[in-house]
Amino acid sequence: MIDPMEQIVDEGESSQIRCFVSDNKANVILKWRKQNDELPIHATQKNGILFITQTEINDAGNYICTMDDFRGTPIDSLPARINVRQHGKIPVVLPISLTVNKGDLVRFQCYLPDKHTQMLRWGFKEKNGPLPEGAYVYYGVLTIDKARLTDSGEYI
Repeated sequence: MIDPMEQIVDEGESSQIRCFVSDNKANVILKWRKQNDELPIHATQKNGILFITQTEINDAGNYICTMDDFRGTPIDSLPARINVRQHGKIPVVLPISLTVNKGDLVRFQCYLPDKHTQMLRWGFKEKNGPLPEGAYVYYGVLTIDKARLTDSGEYI
């Protein structure tokens, strides 16, 4: 038997699944494996309990417990499912606000901790709104070489 059959775990939290034999058979070995993959390197198993410390997105999937009593063919459990809920990351923008003179160089950096900045997009006045003429983005850095009055506003 498996407990729980399915669970949702927040990324970074621990998860565990218990495999047990209901009729208290002695000399039974219970061993876990991940379906179509190897167990995570940070997973441990003891006495039929699979324990994953700091569950990661890649740990999501089906896990199967195999019971072997050495008297016949080992028996696989139904799959137990671990779903991992990924934390939404909030972009960091530096500086938050900036006042410049006409003709000044303007730079805003936007990044997600632990993520590649080339995936980020900037918008002017609205999400993904077109940037003003002369503004460009390179690796998350929004640059305006020579600020104009029409460049003032909210960048998202």
